[in-house]
Amino acid sequence: MKLFGWVNNSFKILGLSIIRLQEKKGKIFIRIFDIPVWSKRTKLSAIIEKIRENKDFDTHLLDAEISSLCPIIDYSKTKPHKNRVGYLVTEIYSSGGHTKCIERQTTALNDTYKQQIFFTKISRSYNIAQEQMLSLSENAIISGENFSFLCWQKKLRNLYSQITKFNPIALFVFINPDDIFGTMTLSLVKKYTDIKIIYCPHASHYPNLGISFADISLEALPTSAYITQHLRHFNKTVFIPMLSKRVEEFPSFTNEEISAKRKELGIEEGDLCTMSGASAYKFFDSTGSEYFYTIKKLLERNPSVKHIIISNINNKQQVIIDKIFCDSNCKNRLIFIPFSQEYELIFKCADVFIDSFPVSSALTMIDLMRLRVPYVVKINRENSHWSFHEYQMQNFPYMYEKAEELLLGVEKLLSDKKECQRVVTQNYQHYLNSYEGSIVKSRLCEVIEHIDMPNDFDIKTIEGNYHFKELGL
Repeated sequence: MKLFGWVNNSFKILGLSIIRLQEKKGKIFIRIFDIPVWSKRTKLSAIIEKIRENKDFDTHLLDAEISSLCPIIDYSKTKPHKNRVGYLVTEIYSSGGHTKCIERQTTALNDTYKQQIFFTKISRSYNIAQEQMLSLSENAIISGENFSFLCWQKKLRNLYSQITKFNPIALFVFINPDDIFGTMTLSLVKKYTDIKIIYCPHASHYPNLGISFADISLEALPTSAYITQHLRHFNKTVFIPMLSKRVEEFPSFTNEEISAKRKELGIEEGDLCTMSGASAYKFFDSTGSEYFYTIKKLLERNPSVKHIIISNINNKQQVIIDKIFCDSNCKNRLIFIPFSQEYELIFKCADVFIDSFPVSSALTMIDLMRLRVPYVVKINRENSHWSFHEYQMQNFPYMYEKAEELLLGVEKLLSDKKECQRVVTQNYQHYLNSYEGSIVKSRLCEVIEHIDMPNDFDIKTIEGNYHFKELGL
């Protein structure tokens, strides 16, 4: 830790915030010892307020307004390097979806392209995901800036210069959906270079800033492609399945290792283990948690079952859970554990894995396919952007719209080991055909190599009966 200096929007001495810049209600505030002493409405703060209030998935007008803040760059175009690809990323985390996507893609492309990652919150990424940053540095050059309200134009020029110095043929975009500085960077890249922008809408259930500057958008599902085409009004969508591990990277666990881990988790001999794992918000809705009511029924109906939740539940969410289980003694069979780097071994301890809902867990289900763990999937027809059942093979029998039907599916798999084996074998083959790393890598390379010819891609208009509610979380 530095003795003193600026950290993001705060000037700190020995970790204590002395001066802090804050955006609130469309104004920039200066606070000294957290007391506001000055405020001013700026173009930047006004747009940030608009972004916070925006619910419209079509961000073209916001993108144009953000672009108008960008400085003029004196830059002569040079031909991009065909053997280089870059990544524009806001930040990464110690676990979670897009972090894993970036890790797997940089690993897969490492022997084909020179790679560099450009962060808009590089120090924060090191602070909260040190191991993941170290892992990424094995396959890509790490660079970036720490954007804040202080000297943001200078930092924008610096980040733009880093990208143009590397000058990749393609820039994959994994920015947070409200990253105004990442969006400015895309605007400059689009305006002044021949670098192709490949947008990866990892937060597909939110409005995504910057997509209007893209050359193409990569979509892993018909649902997300529908959102991009019909709600974002961006039609250049290209289907790429989710990239996962190659066969040679699959872990192997002995029965003894699995048994030891089950015992460590509190699963005794004779117990059955169901499991779920996801960011905590995925288990709750605006009225409470149908998910935890369903788990309560499962435990009450099946005394030999213990249920493990891999998540980080906050105090407010814990109150909801406690209220649901307050009249039942089955709560002692509900086990909470934090996210872990040993997630694959932990997943193997489950007799049946249960999808999170109302927001599903896409990457987890793909991991379960390759690990040969049986699972059930929840379909969300009311909020299609929270439902990822389309990752499953066609007519997968263990995906359900109603919680009670899902519960019956869990109980069937718990009681029928032969059926479990049949399902995991089919799911494993679906993984090999659709998500295995070498298969998806070849598709990614095809996109990169033909990025100058977008009309050659299989771009189809997606139609369907999709329903989207306003976000309630």
